[in-house]
Amino acid sequence: MVSFEASDGTRLSGRIFGDGRVGVIFAHMGRAGDTQTDWLPLARAVAARGYTALTYNRRGVCNRSGKECSDGPDDYATSWKDVLGASHFVRSRGVKAVVLVGASIGAMSMLYATATNRVAADALVEIGGVNHRSGYDFTREQLEEIQGAKLFISSALDSYGGADAAREWYGWARQPKRLEIFDGGAHGTELLLTTEPTAKPLIELVVRFLEQAAPPGSD
Repeated sequence: MVSFEASDGTRLSGRIFGDGRVGVIFAHMGRAGDTQTDWLPLARAVAARGYTALTYNRRGVCNRSGKECSDGPDDYATSWKDVLGASHFVRSRGVKAVVLVGASIGAMSMLYATATNRVAADALVEIGGVNHRSGYDFTREQLEEIQGAKLFISSALDSYGGADAAREWYGWARQPKRLEIFDGGAHGTELLLTTEPTAKPLIELVVRFLEQAAPPGSD
């Protein structure tokens, strides 16, 4: 377990996997019961390919066991400050490049952090993010500001509107970019559940994207 501060000083609890020159930061969803542990299959797969992977509990969130609690109120609109803190933390450990991976509110917070030039990311992956909700209202101009390779992912029947947002953001974003819509209605990290047929294809998709956009030996 590791501990670090968000950009406003809120203390966050996380876990580090691997020890590579590229850091991959995972921001989790926002429903009751969603925590950093939802990323474990993907974080471990990424670390096994030579990356440093960081998961963390968003402000105000504890693991389901009531442990590894992050301080502060569970506030969606300021969770982008957690992304900034996570980026500073992995860079302080010596990584030379940063990739952001987020699901649902985690995707929205990392998109905001990059679109407003508050954090520099070499690539990003958004899974099941939603536009015009939870304090985030993205415009074409903001998406055009995001640098690096971008991967937009959703299930086709995401009831929160993830597919609509993924298509909209993909259309607005500059190259290089990729859009992937999976069958079914799983939302965000539900796509990684072992009961979902999307779990293995999603892990393979993200790992291939990372290896192309930010190879583990990148400086």
